[in-house]
Order: sequence, then structure tokens, then C-alpha cells
Amino acid sequence: RREKLEEVNSSTECFGFAKFVHRHDGGSTEWRPVLAERRQAAMEGQPGGFPVSFVHCPVVATAETRTGSLPEEMTKAIVDEASLLLAPLDPVILESAASEHQRYLLQAPKLAAEGRSEADIVKILNDRMDAQSRARRADRHAQDEEGSEEELPPPITLRDVRRALRR
Repeated sequence: RREKLEEVNSSTECFGFAKFVHRHDGGSTEWRPVLAERRQAAMEGQPGGFPVSFVHCPVVATAETRTGSLPEEMTKAIVDEASLLLAPLDPVILESAASEHQRYLLQAPKLAAEGRSEADIVKILNDRMDAQSRARRADRHAQDEEGSEEELPPPITLRDVRRALRR
């Protein structure tokens, strides 16, 4: 069975709606259907946008569109989170892409059951992840291993913890 566009909800892309700004119409806006992509790992937890591809691109005939191809600005964009509404109740692209996060996020329900707030859980999990990273670095240093510095994963966010608690 072929997946309907409205049902797309994978780890790489998700159906939703994004605000489209009409540059040649006084900056008016409308919400258009899109396929939104996962943010790049380096961008997670930082301000920035989601790459989107607009599904429908109605245009007025211009010299640019007579060539048969639409300008990329009409079909693709980077939109901030406030200009993006993801359709699924639980969009998979919002899950943390950092594999190291997963084992720490499994600890979130137990911490919540102990009465910890979501903000406390974020701090505890990040502290545990940082301590583990420091211990690995110290261990490698003690063994006199050379090599490049290990790249640290981005910090666990409040959104990550909330998603882990909803599972």
C-alpha cells in the first residue's frame, strides 16, 4: 500500500503546513502543505529552521516559470518553528537524532515517577551524559591514546524529555 502524503511521518521527513510569504504581493502570507525534513544534527537544540519542500506551488506566469522549472525559492525554504505546523500528533522528525541521547532518555520516566520536574530531568540527564563523556576522555588520556577529540552530542532538551515521557 502506498502511503498518503498526509500520513508521511518518518525519521527523515514529515507532512505539515508552513507559512509561505508572497514577496511580490506586499509580504502577504498563507499556510501551504509541505514535507518538512529533520533538522541537521548540528542544528538540533539551537535556534534555526527546518528545511521544507512546498507540495503545491501555484504561480503566475513569468519569464522564470515559462522555462518549465520553478525557482527554488518557490518550492523549497528554511522555516522557523513558529512558521511550521507538523500534522502528526507525534512527529518522528522531532525526536533527538543523537543516538547517545536514547539511553539517557530511557531514564526519564523513572525520574518523573520519583517526582522530578521536567526541567530537573533535563539537567540530571545532561549531567549524567557529560560525566560519562568526561570519564571516557579521562580513560583514553590515561591509556595514552591519541586521536581527535570526541565530538560531544548536543545537550538533551526539554522537548526530548517531554517526548520520552509521552512514550
